[in-house]
This record gives sequence, structure tokens and C-alpha cells, in this order.
Amino acid sequence: MIKKIQQLFADWQILLTPYLIFFFSPIAYLIFGVGIMVFFDWIAGVAAARKKGKAIVSGGFYRTFVKYALYSIGVIATRILEILLKDKINIPFASLLAGFILVIEYKSVMENISIATGVNLWDWVKEKISSIHPKREK
Repeated sequence: MIKKIQQLFADWQILLTPYLIFFFSPIAYLIFGVGIMVFFDWIAGVAAARKKGKAIVSGGFYRTFVKYALYSIGVIATRILEILLKDKINIPFASLLAGFILVIEYKSVMENISIATGVNLWDWVKEKISSIHPKREK
């Protein structure tokens, strides 16, 4: 009986592995990038908490892990939507969602770095971006 169950799992693994590789390969870099940015946010958040004199507790790391898991689920679910709508609409929804998440995490990293260092980096970034394409006078 145990041999039959092991063989069943081996058969399913052989069948599912190529499909999972096919499914995840277009979004692997998105999930990885989101993970890196969430990790940077966690590090910057720890530095900001220390600067504020707050205690560093394991609950903060747990919330970071949950945030990454939920972001990843969102990107995967969006990839499913993308596959289902591929014949009708050819829009990279997963990339758009990941980009939105990355911008949110980037802003959070900048805010935490600003708290930790006392230098408002987010305002500096906004100023540099606005200077790239200045508003025209009429």
C-alpha cells in the first residue's frame, strides 16, 4: 500500500513539475523582487524602530513574513487571471501589480530610512523626479 502511494506521488510530481515551471517562470523574478524589497523594508523598519527607541520583537518579523506571503499570493493570483484572459486581453497584470507593490515598499523603505537617519530621502527623490521633467509655463 505504501509503495502504491509513493508511486502515485512520484507520478504526480513528474506530471506537475513541468507545468509549475511553465506557470512560475514568467513571475519568478517578480516574486523574488517583491521579496527583496520587503526584506529591505524590514531592515529599514528595524533601524527606524531602534532610532525611535522601540523594542524589536518577533511579531514584526512575523508581520513581514505574512506581508510577503500575501503579496506573493496576490502576484500568483494575478498571473492566473492573466492566463485566463490571455485570449481576450494581452495586459501584463502580474507585472503591473508587482510594480505597484514595489513602489509601495520603496516608499516605505525611504520613509524608514528617513526616520533612522534624520534625512528626508522621500522628499529628495520626489524633487529629483520632478526636475527630470519640469512643468512648462503657459
